[in-house]
Amino acid sequence: MDITQVLIFKYPGTEWRVNETYESLEWLDKEVEKPTFEELQQAWDQYLLEKERNKYKELRAAAYPAIQDQLDLIYHNGIEGWAKHILNVKKKYPNPAKKTEERTLMSNFQVHDEITALNAKIDALEKKISTTQHSSYVEMGDIKNAMCAIKGFMMEIPNIQKTLGDIQSQLDKSTREQ
Repeated sequence: MDITQVLIFKYPGTEWRVNETYESLEWLDKEVEKPTFEELQQAWDQYLLEKERNKYKELRAAAYPAIQDQLDLIYHNGIEGWAKHILNVKKKYPNPAKKTEERTLMSNFQVHDEITALNAKIDALEKKISTTQHSSYVEMGDIKNAMCAIKGFMMEIPNIQKTLGDIQSQLDKSTREQ
């Protein structure tokens, strides 16, 4: 047990002196009672558990590119390219307390991919109309239906994102309560 680490972890802001062993611990704090060796041992176990739980943060931080490189990534590959890179890091080093993090991010990508696919269909239909002098009413009806569907879907994106955010908040809350 590293007494200095456990004291910093469990008793922040308290005053004490230590020279590597519990016996050398001189408790100077007037407001908090000196912890017993057993209390420190329990706190050490909590510290190790917390450190293991947060290990993914250190791994992610080391794997993320520098801010300048991230901006360059956005410039060359767009927000989607940058976000996919970040998602890959999150997949490689998942947060053990948030099993749904990846699914939430993936849902956002799937929504984006669906919008992109629908926009591509609209572009193809508009191109077909512009190159054809006589379009049938059926094709025009298809285009209008597709455009209405896309507009309706795009209007729902904020609701979808809010729902995903609400779900994430509930998961975060339940994780903190555990």
